[in-house]
Amino acid sequence: PMYQLTESDLPNASYHYEEIKEHMAQWLPELEFIEG
Repeated sequence: PMYQLTESDLPNASYHYEEIKEHMAQWLPELEFIEG
């Protein structure tokens, strides 16, 4: 899962993940990210 990526797996992984979450939320407000 993408939320488990580390900075070594993908530079700026947390930044990319937040960008994706914000983008998806614009189109699917009911979308929930299950992180656990």
